[in-house]
Amino acid sequence: MREKRKILLLGGTGAMGVYLVPELLRMGYQVYITSRSRHLSNERDVIYLLGDAKDDDFLGQLLETRYDAIVDFMVYTTKQFRSRYQWLLDSTPHYLFLSSYRVYGDSHGAPITENSVRLLDSVDDPDYLSTDEYGLTKARQENLLFASGRRNWTILRPAITYSKERFQLGTMEAHEFLQRMLNGKTVIFPRQMLDKKATMSWAGDVAKLIARMILNEQAFGEAFTVSTSEHHTWREIMHCYERMLHTRIKIVDLAVYEGIIGRPYQIRYDRMLDRVIDNSKALRVTGMHQEDFMPLRDGLKIELTNFAKNPQYRGYNQSREQKMDAVTYSRVDNFVKKWKIRLKRAKELYRKKQLLPKIVSKIFLLPGLRKLRTPAKKVLCVCRERRVLTTIRRKCSENIRGVVRKAKIRRYDGAIITLTGAYNYGSIIQRWALQNFLKKNGLKFKLLDLPFMSHMGKNVGDRTLTQNFIDRCLDTEPFEPQFAKKYKSFIVGSDQVWRDFFNDWNKFGVFFLNFMDGVKKKGKWIGYAVSFGYDRWAGPYTKPGQKKRISQYVIKFDAVSVREKSGIPMVRELGKDAVQVLDPTLLCDAAEYSAIVDGSAYAQVPTAELFYYILDLDEQKQSLIDTAAKQLGLRAGGIYLSNRQPLEAPEVWLKGFRDAKFVITDSFHGMVFSIINRKQFCVFTNAKRGTARMAELLSLLGLEDRLIFPDDTDLAKFCEPIHWEAVGKKLDVLRKRSEEWLLKNLQR
Repeated sequence: MREKRKILLLGGTGAMGVYLVPELLRMGYQVYITSRSRHLSNERDVIYLLGDAKDDDFLGQLLETRYDAIVDFMVYTTKQFRSRYQWLLDSTPHYLFLSSYRVYGDSHGAPITENSVRLLDSVDDPDYLSTDEYGLTKARQENLLFASGRRNWTILRPAITYSKERFQLGTMEAHEFLQRMLNGKTVIFPRQMLDKKATMSWAGDVAKLIARMILNEQAFGEAFTVSTSEHHTWREIMHCYERMLHTRIKIVDLAVYEGIIGRPYQIRYDRMLDRVIDNSKALRVTGMHQEDFMPLRDGLKIELTNFAKNPQYRGYNQSREQKMDAVTYSRVDNFVKKWKIRLKRAKELYRKKQLLPKIVSKIFLLPGLRKLRTPAKKVLCVCRERRVLTTIRRKCSENIRGVVRKAKIRRYDGAIITLTGAYNYGSIIQRWALQNFLKKNGLKFKLLDLPFMSHMGKNVGDRTLTQNFIDRCLDTEPFEPQFAKKYKSFIVGSDQVWRDFFNDWNKFGVFFLNFMDGVKKKGKWIGYAVSFGYDRWAGPYTKPGQKKRISQYVIKFDAVSVREKSGIPMVRELGKDAVQVLDPTLLCDAAEYSAIVDGSAYAQVPTAELFYYILDLDEQKQSLIDTAAKQLGLRAGGIYLSNRQPLEAPEVWLKGFRDAKFVITDSFHGMVFSIINRKQFCVFTNAKRGTARMAELLSLLGLEDRLIFPDDTDLAKFCEPIHWEAVGKKLDVLRKRSEEWLLKNLQR
């Protein structure tokens, strides 16, 4: 058996190395990594070597072993590199040196190629040339390789690279701007840099380029710019960070920025130049294509999401932070600052009993608040230690927020009340579907996010990716009764909104619009595809007087439709007629859901041939999944919702149903998306979550044989082909009827 080739990474635990190592493993290499801190490896072919690669004794011991290639991530001074580059070239058939795109000079707007002029060869600035600044240092070290008389080297020039712990904005690193932004503080950015073009590459893509150059004969004796060709202005990059982190960046003059952040040469000879990369040479040698690269917005979204879970910062500088605080004070902050002196004096007098509370109150009538353009002309604060400042801030914030939200509400046709939270894919996608359907038909409805549902789904793992989808794709705002009352119309539904999960009327009553008590009705109140979850009275409806209480609210609705036929007589008992309609997810077609997947960063994520989505795992379900995978010869994979593992992004969930050959699920919406995508499927009855809703939809479409009951063990019947043309015709009729009912009742 042929021995695996050995690759040595000098300093390979950094931003780029974390992606290069798995790439090398996939290509069949054995990887050795030097590190000054101890690491444990879970891979047999990854060996960590503890020591400082700049130490000659340590390096000498390393190079006693013959490596097939060495990738050098170390940052040397020119003197250090001069003393060892020949040694490294002699020790391996292929030496890859990490330089930087910062060696390039001003290309005057033209795309940068490997032949573009370098700073070292073009800048006429004796003060700069006398330094060992990064761009000059790398160019001088490149010259040593060019003049070596050897060709077993490759020079790699990455552009700005972002990774798991590496982010940049202008010349600022993660600890200088992300720490502030994640803590809700403002950062600064220079006005003069806003429209300069920059190129930022995801480290995973750079790693793929590097891995494909190792021992590649076409790469020997050549320099390559290893980067994407996608470029953006710093203004666009700045807005990406603002939108993703829900914060603001303050624009300042370049002199102010440089005075706080420093790094004048990096600003002048890099960030103030247009940096557009022509990567055609690297693509030609590696066989990659520009379409293979992660788009900047998607890559930043993924890495920032992961970083925010456990942020790690290095290099905190208190002096710099204080300077940035002084520049970024908001108007409210400045206003509060002016009152600190009065507050301090008032507190002293109050403690000495030389000032009565009423007089203290008069001191804080704050007429200056009129400058803030809010309805508040004064705020009465009680002197209770630091509560005075807190009250000032809170009152200002409440008044500003109230004015803005009331103005926004007027632009909406109404609001949607349904089950919220980020713990259940079906719940998330049905919200998107209803809002999307209304939008297609010229109706703009806001989704009200119910804060008391954020804790639902106790057994579900980390929800960062699902919450990220909600933030990006749904038009939501927190439910607050005082603002919710301002909407003209309401749609309650879909999903099991009339099933009491809370045993608390204050919460359950929201789904009957109890917060509108005493408010004059302005528009339409519609119940769309509401579900009781059961085909008989259960839960709160069996309590004395509860049905009567609920009935008083239901009769105020203009129209009610239910998702299950069994709900029609139940609604009638509550005093209202009802019709049966489809779940909102069935109002959209497969192409619309596919567009969500294709427009995401997960479009290329591989999908199992046998896809399972299981809410409540048990032995029968696991056994059937294993049996099906074996008998059908399909690779199984999917999502167990209740195993406390981090939830995949909804796009991955949607892609699972779209690209699978066979689906097994115990979920209503898992069943729905199997139908939407016309997949061979079977669905477990789930009494815990309500079987009626599954059975009734399957019955309407002639798919009753897809249900798996507890005593079912025969897989063969679920492999019988489904006549999708007949199913599609029935679904089209039901969809048209549902659409007409909803639009008619919203407009009449």
